[in-house]
Amino acid sequence: MVPLFSQDIIASVKYSYFEQEYRETSSYIYYIYKINRRMNFSDFIAKVQKNKNIIYTFSNILGSKFIPKEIEDKFEIINEIESEKNINEILKDFKNNKNKEYILVNLKRIKLKN
Repeated sequence: MVPLFSQDIIASVKYSYFEQEYRETSSYIYYIYKINRRMNFSDFIAKVQKNKNIIYTFSNILGSKFIPKEIEDKFEIINEIESEKNINEILKDFKNNKNKEYILVNLKRIKLKN
């Protein structure tokens, strides 16, 4: 399982007013990101060596536009989780699906039903 908190931060900085208003801080954030070898989502996907990967994020800024076209059919994107049972079903289906290698789960602040 891979959290993409840093990817979320980079995208937020890049696609909001933050980069224009706080250029020095933005440059520093990009520098830290770069030296930690997490250049972008595509680089991460290129380096991953497992055949089943669960990637989660807490923002809705990630999605199909970040997925390389050549592996798009190997991705499943989950934008809504209704309950703990639903999570289990999603992960079980993903595990059993031979065609999918990545699942991108967009977690939101919600109250899960038991």
